[in-house]
Amino acid sequence: EAQEKLYRDVLEAARGKPVTFRTIDIGGDKVLPYFKGAIQEENPALGWRAIRLTLDRPGLLRTQIRALLKASGGRELKLMLPMVTELGEIAQAREIIDREVRHLSRFAHHLPTSLKLGAMLDVPSLLFQLDELMKAVAFVPVG
Repeated sequence: EAQEKLYRDVLEAARGKPVTFRTIDIGGDKVLPYFKGAIQEENPALGWRAIRLTLDRPGLLRTQIRALLKASGGRELKLMLPMVTELGEIAQAREIIDREVRHLSRFAHHLPTSLKLGAMLDVPSLLFQLDELMKAVAFVPVG
């Protein structure tokens, strides 16, 4: 509920201007207290973080997606996935998003008018999949 309120407040403050939300990007240099020491990596900047972490811990992603869907009721929702390294991660995230949309629909929640999914291009390996990436998402910001 706190996340939902925060996201709704952001949308209201934007007064109809487009807002793009990024899914949680923890890991690397951004570690939550309850994740400290959970994993030791040689290269944390490209390791277990962002979309990989949330796909491994889908409860984190589901909670955020559900809050964003509820907060964006009646508006467009632009959602960006950070640190995507392969198209399979987008497919897995989309599956979780679709599941949350179905769940909220069953309980007659007011949903976004549209949902545009994007993938942040901040991992060089994704460039080799650019044609397929452009078919899989609505937008690709460069990080």
